[in-house]
Amino acid sequence: MPLGAAGRCRLCLAASRATNTLPSGQGGIQLFMGVGTPAAARPAQPEPSPPPPSAGFGQLRLSKAAALVAAHPSPGQRPRLRPADHRRSEHRELLAAVVGYGQARGWSLSTLRRVQHSLVVLLASQPTPTWPLEVAAVRQFLLERHLTVLRVVEFLADQGLVRVDEHAALDRWLAGRLQPLAAPIQAEVQVWIQGLRGRGPRAGRPRRDATIQGYLRAACSALADWSARYQSLRQVTTKDVTAQLEPLAGPTRKLTLVVLRSLFRTLKARRLIFTNPTAGLAAPGAPPPPGLGLDPARRAGLLGQLDRPDQQLIVLLAGVHALRPHQLRVLALEDVDLAAGILRVGGRPRRLDTLTGQALRGWLERRRVRWPASANPYLLVNQSTAGGLTPVTRGYVQEAFARLGVTAEDLRVDRLLAEVEATAADPLKLTEFFGITEPTAIRYCLGFGSPDQRPAGIR
Repeated sequence: MPLGAAGRCRLCLAASRATNTLPSGQGGIQLFMGVGTPAAARPAQPEPSPPPPSAGFGQLRLSKAAALVAAHPSPGQRPRLRPADHRRSEHRELLAAVVGYGQARGWSLSTLRRVQHSLVVLLASQPTPTWPLEVAAVRQFLLERHLTVLRVVEFLADQGLVRVDEHAALDRWLAGRLQPLAAPIQAEVQVWIQGLRGRGPRAGRPRRDATIQGYLRAACSALADWSARYQSLRQVTTKDVTAQLEPLAGPTRKLTLVVLRSLFRTLKARRLIFTNPTAGLAAPGAPPPPGLGLDPARRAGLLGQLDRPDQQLIVLLAGVHALRPHQLRVLALEDVDLAAGILRVGGRPRRLDTLTGQALRGWLERRRVRWPASANPYLLVNQSTAGGLTPVTRGYVQEAFARLGVTAEDLRVDRLLAEVEATAADPLKLTEFFGITEPTAIRYCLGFGSPDQRPAGIR
């Protein structure tokens, strides 16, 4: 390959940058010998200038003037920096910046080298990059070449060099959900979704991505049934809506009616349908069903089914401290004080029990051994988040409960019922210990039953 201005070929220069070793022009080693430009075509080293002869006073003044002109050449004689030199300088600065970025997040040496190599390949494929790049194109490029994707995209996004679309994941999810529907119904549902996202001629408050996903899940069964029979939602009648609500009960029925009412109201406001089939329909406000505890024998054998310390800790925090999945995800390292035996949840200190304290020590030791330099501030980390600063996903937390056949809400309800029984149905103690609202605490205590129905010894 032809040699560049540094006296090395492009492959050698990329290899030296990937290993964070940039040898000087005198100490550089050509890795691929015998390939590339012949020796006659290589730039020759400049000959050393002979020492100036001894001169008189006039000749000395002329030599000083020549030296001054050489030190400050005229604008037409100054060397111009080529665009390629600018790109090399930018690439060199970028590779140096990723070193500090990775060290601040506790990357291992192998991870840092893989990220540098991926960056070198990405930059070499962009002769004249137009920043910022499209994040989807960067991901596709790195995936096709089996290079590091997550860390490279995180670094480029932090530097502002990629254009990140925060709704790209929702767009892909929506495309998969709407694909089985008929084309006219797809278009009508898209109009409704655009309204939920705060877009359109009558834009309102945008809903969160998780809320939009929950709405579409609730309406998915009805939309699939109508798409199999109709070509448009204009053909849906009140009888069709009632038939979809009939097999449902409780909060599920109420949520489905709210979602369908939102759908048809939006389409009626945009004049895409003639009548609103949900007009006049109302879901009776029924109290939530009473909580049911777990079987004691089944509850006692839950931990024995798990062999990972992180999953055991997740189950204990949900079953002993009644934490929801979101609270488990955002629990920080600074919220745990093993010396004082305190766990802080939402700013409220809680006394750690012996079993949870042992599980915390085991998990922290496992984390220290596996990711000793991780700068992630959250208690729970995995392979994807140990090198970053974000919490684990909801799926990571739900994996532990999926193996047991129970949900986090089942364990939370069982713990609250146990505390109701232990405190003789005192709602103040529930709100003080678990941080739940007063109506929720009163509802659990009312479900405990009258004093005549309580177990012996509980009055």
